[in-house]
Amino acid sequence: MSSSMLVLDANILIRAVLGNKVRTILTTYAGTVDFFTPDVCMADAQKYLPLLFEKRSLPAKPALTLLASLECLLHIVDENVYKSSAEDARLRIKSRDIRDWPVVATALTLNSAIWTEDQDFFGSGIPTWTTDRIHIFLNHLLPGKILFNSQYLTSGLDPGKKGPSPINTHIKPLQILSFAKLAMINFYKVGWSGCGWLASAIASSII
Repeated sequence: MSSSMLVLDANILIRAVLGNKVRTILTTYAGTVDFFTPDVCMADAQKYLPLLFEKRSLPAKPALTLLASLECLLHIVDENVYKSSAEDARLRIKSRDIRDWPVVATALTLNSAIWTEDQDFFGSGIPTWTTDRIHIFLNHLLPGKILFNSQYLTSGLDPGKKGPSPINTHIKPLQILSFAKLAMINFYKVGWSGCGWLASAIASSII
Protein backbone atom coordinates (compact mmCIF):
# COMPACT_ATOMS: atom_id res chain seq x y z
CA MET A 1 0.00 0.00 0.00
CA SER A 2 1.49 3.32 -1.07
CA SER A 3 1.71 5.79 1.81
CA SER A 4 1.92 8.87 -0.41
CA MET A 5 -1.14 8.43 -2.65
CA LEU A 6 -4.87 8.93 -2.12
CA VAL A 7 -7.81 8.25 -4.42
CA LEU A 8 -10.51 10.91 -4.05
CA ASP A 9 -14.22 10.20 -4.36
CA ALA A 10 -16.52 12.70 -6.10
CA ASN A 11 -17.88 13.99 -2.80
CA ILE A 12 -14.37 15.13 -1.83
CA LEU A 13 -14.05 17.10 -5.06
CA ILE A 14 -17.37 18.79 -4.34
CA ARG A 15 -16.26 19.59 -0.79
CA ALA A 16 -13.09 21.14 -2.19
CA VAL A 17 -15.28 23.71 -3.93
CA LEU A 18 -17.94 24.25 -1.25
CA GLY A 19 -15.66 24.49 1.78
CA ASN A 20 -12.18 25.51 2.86
CA LYS A 21 -10.87 22.44 4.65
CA VAL A 22 -10.53 20.02 1.73
CA ARG A 23 -9.16 22.73 -0.55
CA THR A 24 -6.58 23.71 2.06
CA ILE A 25 -5.47 20.09 2.42
CA LEU A 26 -5.11 19.71 -1.34
CA THR A 27 -3.08 22.89 -1.82
CA THR A 28 -0.92 22.18 1.23
CA TYR A 29 -0.04 18.57 0.52
CA ALA A 30 -0.08 18.46 -3.28
CA GLY A 31 3.72 18.43 -3.34
CA THR A 32 3.89 15.54 -0.88
CA VAL A 33 0.85 13.40 -1.68
CA ASP A 34 -0.31 12.34 -5.13
CA PHE A 35 -4.07 12.92 -5.27
CA PHE A 36 -5.83 10.72 -7.85
CA THR A 37 -9.45 10.60 -8.91
CA PRO A 38 -11.13 8.50 -11.63
CA ASP A 39 -12.48 10.41 -14.61
CA VAL A 40 -16.08 9.58 -13.66
CA CYS A 41 -15.68 11.34 -10.30
CA MET A 42 -14.62 14.56 -11.96
CA ALA A 43 -17.59 14.20 -14.32
CA ASP A 44 -19.91 13.68 -11.34
CA ALA A 45 -18.59 16.78 -9.61
CA GLN A 46 -19.09 18.81 -12.79
CA LYS A 47 -22.64 17.45 -13.01
CA TYR A 48 -23.80 17.90 -9.42
CA LEU A 49 -22.21 21.22 -8.47
CA PRO A 50 -24.48 23.20 -10.83
CA LEU A 51 -27.51 21.39 -9.41
CA LEU A 52 -26.53 22.40 -5.87
CA PHE A 53 -26.22 26.05 -6.86
CA GLU A 54 -29.31 26.10 -9.04
CA LYS A 55 -31.38 24.94 -6.07
CA ARG A 56 -30.33 28.17 -4.36
CA SER A 57 -30.92 30.25 -7.52
CA LEU A 58 -27.23 31.09 -7.69
CA PRO A 59 -24.83 30.99 -10.66
CA ALA A 60 -22.79 27.81 -10.92
CA LYS A 61 -20.01 29.21 -13.11
CA PRO A 62 -17.74 30.35 -10.22
CA ALA A 63 -17.98 26.88 -8.64
CA LEU A 64 -17.13 25.12 -11.89
CA THR A 65 -14.26 27.54 -12.49
CA LEU A 66 -12.83 26.81 -9.06
CA LEU A 67 -13.20 23.07 -9.65
CA ALA A 68 -11.33 23.42 -12.95
CA SER A 69 -8.54 25.38 -11.28
CA LEU A 70 -8.06 22.57 -8.77
CA GLU A 71 -7.35 20.06 -11.53
CA CYS A 72 -3.69 21.07 -11.46
CA LEU A 73 -3.50 19.47 -7.99
CA LEU A 74 -5.04 16.17 -9.14
CA HIS A 75 -4.20 13.21 -11.33
CA ILE A 76 -7.37 12.35 -13.24
CA VAL A 77 -7.30 8.65 -14.08
CA ASP A 78 -8.78 7.46 -17.35
CA GLU A 79 -10.95 4.33 -17.38
CA ASN A 80 -8.41 2.61 -19.62
CA VAL A 81 -6.01 2.67 -16.67
CA TYR A 82 -8.29 1.23 -13.97
CA LYS A 83 -10.60 -1.01 -16.01
CA SER A 84 -8.27 -4.00 -15.52
CA SER A 85 -9.36 -3.98 -11.86
CA ALA A 86 -13.06 -3.55 -12.67
CA GLU A 87 -14.16 -7.12 -11.95
CA ASP A 88 -12.45 -7.27 -8.57
CA ALA A 89 -13.77 -3.78 -7.72
CA ARG A 90 -17.37 -4.71 -8.55
CA LEU A 91 -17.15 -7.82 -6.36
CA ARG A 92 -15.90 -5.75 -3.44
CA ILE A 93 -18.55 -3.02 -3.70
CA LYS A 94 -21.60 -4.81 -5.15
CA SER A 95 -23.33 -5.28 -1.79
CA ARG A 96 -23.16 -1.53 -1.10
CA ASP A 97 -23.25 0.64 -4.24
CA ILE A 98 -21.80 -0.93 -7.36
CA ARG A 99 -21.76 2.48 -9.07
CA ASP A 100 -18.72 3.29 -6.92
CA TRP A 101 -16.62 0.60 -8.58
CA PRO A 102 -14.36 3.07 -10.48
CA VAL A 103 -13.07 4.51 -7.19
CA VAL A 104 -12.36 1.02 -5.85
CA ALA A 105 -10.77 -0.04 -9.15
CA THR A 106 -8.51 3.02 -9.17
CA ALA A 107 -7.43 2.34 -5.58
CA LEU A 108 -6.71 -1.30 -6.44
CA THR A 109 -4.75 -0.33 -9.54
CA LEU A 110 -2.63 2.20 -7.67
CA ASN A 111 -2.47 0.22 -4.41
CA SER A 112 -3.77 3.32 -2.67
CA ALA A 113 -6.12 4.32 0.13
CA ILE A 114 -9.45 6.08 -0.56
CA TRP A 115 -10.55 9.51 0.72
CA THR A 116 -14.34 9.78 0.84
CA GLU A 117 -17.36 10.64 2.96
CA ASP A 118 -19.22 7.59 1.63
CA GLN A 119 -19.52 4.67 4.03
CA ASP A 120 -20.14 2.30 1.12
CA PHE A 121 -16.39 1.83 0.81
CA PHE A 122 -16.06 0.46 4.33
CA GLY A 123 -15.54 -3.29 4.19
CA SER A 124 -14.12 -3.23 0.67
CA GLY A 125 -10.72 -4.29 1.97
CA ILE A 126 -9.18 -0.93 1.05
CA PRO A 127 -8.05 1.59 3.69
CA THR A 128 -10.64 4.35 3.70
CA TRP A 129 -10.27 7.81 5.24
CA THR A 130 -12.93 10.44 5.90
CA THR A 131 -12.18 14.15 6.06
CA ASP A 132 -12.42 14.32 9.84
CA ARG A 133 -9.68 11.66 10.09
CA ILE A 134 -7.52 12.41 7.05
CA HIS A 135 -5.12 14.48 9.17
CA ILE A 136 -3.97 11.21 10.80
CA PHE A 137 -2.87 9.89 7.41
CA LEU A 138 -1.26 13.19 6.40
CA ASN A 139 0.50 13.89 9.69
CA HIS A 140 2.00 10.41 9.54
CA LEU A 141 3.70 11.46 6.31
CA LEU A 142 4.87 14.82 7.63
CA PRO A 143 4.83 14.88 11.44
CA GLY A 144 4.29 18.35 12.80
CA LYS A 145 3.07 19.88 9.54
CA ILE A 146 -0.45 20.63 10.74
CA LEU A 147 -1.77 23.44 8.59
CA PHE A 148 -5.49 23.10 9.14
CA ASN A 149 -8.01 22.94 11.93
CA SER A 150 -9.43 19.51 12.71
CA GLN A 151 -13.02 20.79 12.68
CA TYR A 152 -15.09 21.18 9.52
CA LEU A 153 -14.85 24.57 7.85
CA THR A 154 -17.99 25.61 6.03
CA SER A 155 -17.38 29.13 4.83
CA GLY A 156 -16.32 28.31 1.25
CA LEU A 157 -18.52 28.75 -1.80
CA ASP A 158 -21.63 27.39 -0.12
CA PRO A 159 -23.74 30.53 0.42
CA GLY A 160 -26.18 28.61 2.62
CA LYS A 161 -23.62 27.95 5.34
CA LYS A 162 -21.50 30.07 7.60
CA GLY A 163 -18.85 28.89 9.96
CA PRO A 164 -15.64 29.85 11.73
CA SER A 165 -12.65 30.73 9.61
CA PRO A 166 -9.60 28.58 10.04
CA ILE A 167 -6.74 29.97 12.10
CA ASN A 168 -3.64 28.86 10.24
CA THR A 169 -0.63 29.98 12.23
CA HIS A 170 1.81 27.88 10.23
CA ILE A 171 1.08 29.07 6.69
CA LYS A 172 4.12 28.60 4.48
CA PRO A 173 5.11 30.84 1.54
CA LEU A 174 4.50 27.91 -0.83
CA GLN A 175 0.91 27.63 0.37
CA ILE A 176 0.31 31.36 -0.12
CA LEU A 177 1.67 31.03 -3.66
CA SER A 178 -0.77 28.18 -4.29
CA PHE A 179 -3.71 30.36 -3.28
CA ALA A 180 -2.34 33.25 -5.33
CA LYS A 181 -2.15 30.98 -8.37
CA LEU A 182 -5.78 29.95 -7.90
CA ALA A 183 -6.83 33.59 -7.57
CA MET A 184 -5.03 34.56 -10.78
CA ILE A 185 -6.52 31.65 -12.72
CA ASN A 186 -10.01 32.55 -11.52
CA PHE A 187 -9.58 36.25 -12.32
CA TYR A 188 -8.54 35.62 -15.92
CA LYS A 189 -11.36 33.12 -16.47
CA VAL A 190 -14.34 34.91 -14.94
CA GLY A 191 -13.22 38.51 -14.31
CA TRP A 192 -13.88 40.63 -11.22
CA SER A 193 -17.63 40.09 -11.11
CA GLY A 194 -17.30 36.33 -11.05
CA CYS A 195 -14.39 36.37 -8.64
CA GLY A 196 -16.26 37.71 -5.63
CA TRP A 197 -17.07 34.38 -4.04
CA LEU A 198 -13.81 32.82 -5.21
CA ALA A 199 -11.69 35.57 -3.73
CA SER A 200 -13.48 35.45 -0.38
CA ALA A 201 -13.23 31.67 -0.26
CA ILE A 202 -9.51 31.67 -1.05
CA ALA A 203 -8.76 34.61 1.25
CA SER A 204 -10.61 33.05 4.18
CA SER A 205 -8.34 30.03 3.88
CA ILE A 206 -5.19 32.02 4.62
CA ILE A 207 -6.46 34.50 7.21
